Amino acid sequence: SAGDAGAQESLRALATLSAETLHVFLRQDDPASSLGDLIGQPLALAQGPEAGTGLARQVIGPAHLLKPGQRALLMPLEFALDALAEGEVRAAFATLWPGNALVSQRARSLPLKLLPVTPLASQRVLTAEVLPGALYPGVAGVETVGQPLVLVVRADLPDDFTEALVRSLWAPTTLKTVGAAGAVGQISLAGAQRSSVLAYHPGAMAAYAALVKRDQ
Repeated sequence: SAGDAGAQESLRALATLSAETLHVFLRQDDPASSLGDLIGQPLALAQGPEAGTGLARQVIGPAHLLKPGQRALLMPLEFALDALAEGEVRAAFATLWPGNALVSQRARSLPLKLLPVTPLASQRVLTAEVLPGALYPGVAGVETVGQPLVLVVRADLPDDFTEALVRSLWAPTTLKTVGAAGAVGQISLAGAQRSSVLAYHPGAMAAYAALVKRDQ
């Protein structure tokens, strides 16, 4: 992985792209405002083709949400939202690409809210992400954690080559093509350097400096 010692030596980042993000769903009338309010409460952990458990596990453990002998209930995303609606669990944790269609559908009949989550300093592979307010019907936006896709290259590639790659990546024609293809997640120049799991290639840094200056 990018966090391994070998990768730190031989690889460099070009861009941070879209991210899988942690969604912590509660009923909209739930007074909880932080993860600490969920300690010892019944929790659902969504898993399946469209929902992973990785980010949730990285948060639930360090936050000590489960008491000794307690386990989160593993179930498909649809069932986790059902359990939330019926009061069987206090919160449903899911690792999703932002804008999940099933959640959008359920939010129209089940008033939901998202709980904010902040990455720990020790969780270098995680990034701070924003789930915007317009993402799901009636659900306010929050900050959360994510695990983004990071575009990497060999560290020994020439600076001018990697600079050209980055300029090409963020060219209007490229972004238009990515948008037309319906790429998952949110890809933006503003968030292109948000991951710190790998150092960025000097050529990439030169390209970003020029792009920022261009847009000022």
